[in-house]
This record gives sequence, structure tokens and C-alpha cells, in this order.
Amino acid sequence: MRSLLVVTLAFASAPHSWAQSTEAAGDHVRGLWSTEFRNARVEAAKRPAPPRPAGAAPAVTGPAPSAAAPAKPGKTEPSMIGVTVWHLRPSKAADSPAVRAIVHEKSDRPHTPVRVSSQTRFFEGDHLRLTIESGRTGFLYVVSRERYKDGSAGPQQLIFPTTRLRGGDNRVRAGYPVEIPSGADDPSYFTMRRSRPDHVGEEILFIVAPRPIGGITIAEDPLELSESLVKSWREKWVTKVQSIETPASQEQPLTSEEVKLLRAGNAFQDTDPLPQTLYRVDSQPDQPFLVSLQLKMTQ
Repeated sequence: MRSLLVVTLAFASAPHSWAQSTEAAGDHVRGLWSTEFRNARVEAAKRPAPPRPAGAAPAVTGPAPSAAAPAKPGKTEPSMIGVTVWHLRPSKAADSPAVRAIVHEKSDRPHTPVRVSSQTRFFEGDHLRLTIESGRTGFLYVVSRERYKDGSAGPQQLIFPTTRLRGGDNRVRAGYPVEIPSGADDPSYFTMRRSRPDHVGEEILFIVAPRPIGGITIAEDPLELSESLVKSWREKWVTKVQSIETPASQEQPLTSEEVKLLRAGNAFQDTDPLPQTLYRVDSQPDQPFLVSLQLKMTQ
């Protein structure tokens, strides 16, 4: 990753022994999780929408980071987080004009966001957008690092929050999806771009914290994080993670109803489409939790 709004993404399971996929469990587990996620939306819809921030984001979100030991074991409870990767493909005549986005490049051709599987391989130049829907209220952080063909990796980059995306507002609440970049951001998409010939993908870390993580400066460009700091986060916030895909919705364009909810900052309803990838996390409610994922580029 570089400091520009350019990212190649890749979903992968969290890097610890608890991470696993439930694809083999089939429709039974998928149905249970879908119901659980929809019920959380129903409860969230009963509460008023969170207030929008006034003015710019704070320069620093908390005290200096600590190298404290891992949190002591305590009572855990399940929570869910959903992630959808949207590929902005060239619009078709059948696509609703309400969901089309103008990609400001040579042709200024309209593009339509289409949800894709976490196993999708992207081409250089493809445009992407992310939607994250957390089952817990808190603060969202997204960290990215390049992966190379020989297994090595680049530096850790905090790509969200930045003041370029959503004005630096990284609050999340159950039922209220966060769109990165949002349709109001400029540009309103990430671009897949190789930094060197052997750049084959990107590891993305999603962190939901009950309180702001200390010592993080919110600036216009992504912030490079030290390897030791991110390693300490993984050690302290290790958790049990399971994931499933919702295959029936793959390749489905963003709906006009989803656009209205996202632009207005309203909660999704139980009848709205689910995120493409659902993660079920067992963690302590007063501690951050994290999941990671990898999107790959064609070679």
C-alpha cells in the first residue's frame, strides 16, 4: 500500500489457531447465522440513529499506545461482523441509474457496484468499495499490507480512518453499515494497482474497538504502523472467528434501497440484503476484536 487511495484487498481467516471456515456446515449454519444477523438489525432499528460528527475528526484518538500484556481471560460472547466487497464494473442498460457511479478517468463511464465473493481475483485497474456492518457499537479501524509472491509482506498501513474517507468518522453501530470509501468521498472507490511485479495481494485487518485506540493520528493519508504495534494487537485481541459466504447474493448489484440507506446513514432492515461475508466472533465485550481477509490479484 502507498499513501494514495490505492489498495488491493484480500480476505483471509484471522492468523491464529481459532480461525476457521464454516462452509462445510452448509445451509443449516448459514441459515442460523443469517437469522441471528437479521435479528440484530431489528433490535438496532428500534434505537435512534447515532448523531453525525460536527466538524473535522480529532487529530489523535486517544493516549499513546501501550505494549501491555494480553488481556486476562474473561467471559466471551458472540458477535457478528459482515463485510461486502463491491466491484465497480461498467454499467449495463438494466442497472438502475440510482446506483451508478461515475469513475472519473479517461472515459468518465458510469460504473455499477456489484457484490463479489471473497475468493474473487481482481485485475489491475479494477475499482472496489467496502461495506462493513458490525454487530457491536464501537470504532472501526482497517489496516492493510501488501503481500508478495515469495510470501514476504510490506509495511502495515492504516487505511481507515483518514480524513479523506467519511471525514475521519470511524464510529460503528449495530445495523448501521459503514461504506469505505463512501459515495460522497472523492474518489469514491479504491483502485487495484501493483506497486511492483511480484505484488500478488493484500492482507486486510478489520478491528472493532469499544473505545478509540490510543496514539493513532488521523490524517489525510494512510498512516504507517510499526510491526511491533500491530503484532501486539494480534496477541492481545486474539479471538475465535468463523466465517461463511452468502453465495445466493454474489454478483448482485447494489440496490437503490441500499443506496438510500447508506447515503442517509440509516439502519438496514431485516429484509435488506445481508453482507457477502459474515464473521462470527467470540470475544470479551470490553475488548477489541479483529478479523482479517485477503483479496488477490490475477497474475
